[in-house]
Amino acid sequence: MANTAAAVPPVRLRLAEDGTACRSGDIAAALATLARSAIELVSGVDSALIRECGAEECTRLYVDRSARRSRRWCDMRSCGNRAKAQNFRRRRAAAGAVA
Repeated sequence: MANTAAAVPPVRLRLAEDGTACRSGDIAAALATLARSAIELVSGVDSALIRECGAEECTRLYVDRSARRSRRWCDMRSCGNRAKAQNFRRRRAAAGAVA
């Protein structure tokens, strides 16, 4: 499926007179651009760094470029924060039950 989508001409990029980038194309062109990027990612040098988010409800993938390659969540501001807050509440509840 990715090969079929990537075969369509991608989004066209041009430089406007004011120096900004202008993109044009239809949905098929946008999908072709995404498919090409996906193919380059999974077949490239970073393919071994692709990870799945550790949050149960999250379906996102990310490229783990952390120093130790030990990243667990797609985004610390969302999934990572929720997981850490949940663990904190769990520890507090357990500490309260012991005391």
